[in-house]
Amino acid sequence: MGAIFSSLGRTVAAGVVLLIVLVAIVVGLTGTAVRIDHAWMTFFMRWLHVLSGVMWIGLLWYFNFVQIPSMAKIPDEQKPAIGKVIAPTALFWFRWAALATVITGGLLAGMMGYLVRALTLQTPFVAIGIGMWLGLIMAFNVWFIIWPNQKKALGIVPVAAEEKAKAARLAMLTSRFNTMFSIPMLYMMVIQQNRGGAVSKLPKLLTKWGFSAPFFSGAVLAQSPAYSGPSRSRTLWNTNFLRCLTQWTRLNPPCRRKPWSSTTASTTALT
Repeated sequence: MGAIFSSLGRTVAAGVVLLIVLVAIVVGLTGTAVRIDHAWMTFFMRWLHVLSGVMWIGLLWYFNFVQIPSMAKIPDEQKPAIGKVIAPTALFWFRWAALATVITGGLLAGMMGYLVRALTLQTPFVAIGIGMWLGLIMAFNVWFIIWPNQKKALGIVPVAAEEKAKAARLAMLTSRFNTMFSIPMLYMMVIQQNRGGAVSKLPKLLTKWGFSAPFFSGAVLAQSPAYSGPSRSRTLWNTNFLRCLTQWTRLNPPCRRKPWSSTTASTTALT
């Protein structure tokens, strides 16, 4: 056993062998053979999607719940071991797990026939669609904000000390942004298979009260740590978003599509 567990590769291989053995036992006990058909392929893709997601979100939470809070407690002479050994390896699996999660999720949705309807938030795929968009934003942050800035912070890309500190902070804030997104994202992914119909009327309600996908996305992205547009645009997004929420709670919504035309110009600052 020690020879197996002393190697990560052998440990993973042993896990695969154990899985095959367990499947063979179940087949023997139930008398139900495994059929490699479309249903099995979609199940297998879902399994790969879950494995990738566990790796991605697990590492995201490791960074935010363990590594970042612990850095202040580590003596300065020991910190290079984190920055030069542990962090680059963790970031390697982190970013590729994010990509694998997106690819397997897209393939699964395509195999199940709801990819376009989910991305366009059509009933009854509203919940999974919201989860997919949150996941896509998170994956974008990983590859185009967190990883480029972490390369500067870790010294993989040489930069001045001031820029290095700025990059480290931006990477940290974006990671926290993804941690925030991961909570509703996972909820939406799970609720689709349990109470997906509970949010099937959401698109009509959002349209009724003046929300649209571009408007909501703009409001969310304006809060991103990576947003560097004019502060006026951020203020406009926040004011209009809060105004619509206020009217929503009063059940007397004046927030239709036409009133938002006055703020259309501000959207250009977010593109």
